Amino acid sequence: MLRLKEHLPAIRRSGLAALWLGVEDITATLVSKGQSKDRTLEALDALRTSGIFPVPMLMHHDSQPLYSLRGHYGLLNQLRLLRKAGSVYVHILMLMPQPGSCTYEQMYESKMVFNKVDGRDIQPYEWDAVHVIASTHPRPWVKQLNIFVGYIYFFNLLRLLAALIWPCTTIPLADAETTPPYVLRQYSHLRRIYRRIEHKVGVHCGDALVQAYGMWGMYHTLRRMCGWTWRLFRGRIEHAEKAPTSPIAMRAPDGGPAAHAIPGTPSPQPADITPSASA
Repeated sequence: MLRLKEHLPAIRRSGLAALWLGVEDITATLVSKGQSKDRTLEALDALRTSGIFPVPMLMHHDSQPLYSLRGHYGLLNQLRLLRKAGSVYVHILMLMPQPGSCTYEQMYESKMVFNKVDGRDIQPYEWDAVHVIASTHPRPWVKQLNIFVGYIYFFNLLRLLAALIWPCTTIPLADAETTPPYVLRQYSHLRRIYRRIEHKVGVHCGDALVQAYGMWGMYHTLRRMCGWTWRLFRGRIEHAEKAPTSPIAMRAPDGGPAAHAIPGTPSPQPADITPSASA
């Protein structure tokens, strides 16, 4: 991101208004991509200065506490940093196995991934990184509650009221006119003034509207996740023994078994190209 710093204004003028960022972990404890607290905050500032809203994503994991007294390792500590840096929206996800990643098989081999919770199979829709379906924590329901607390910390009524006075959406080009000039020339002078006021009010209230939207989404998330959290609390958790394999055979370009296939994947059967007797 910082390598493109000088090009960000041109990227903004091309129409990019917001950018989703996989921050993962500000301290680079979980995933190290060369980031640090200072570099992450510098990247967020560069985006906002260029008129682009940063939308960071954090990855919660077993060893991360909800809050740390020193440093920025805790989940709430990192959310506080992102909010102070001007983040209007944020995603909080739980570490889970991702097909194609280098840790996919390792998470299964370490018996980190759940197979059943309270006698119930993991459903496909629960692989959304919001449900805690992979953890070695002795109380995985605590990790689930941490995600809830993180969202409540970021989206709440106090922040909504504060956003009406000190919004984080007042960045360059946020209120820029996007209507083509040839269309604007057809508008009356009064209508142009109205659109200008509308854009100004929209930018000032944008942060509060995002807070309201976040609280609305958080309500539905909590309503749907209470049952899952209760199962994690009281139910017996069975861990998967190995990563699921593809029922479809995988082969390399030369026709042999694919080198990237998970062990246990069916091998391709050689095609029978012998001409039939009738031919």
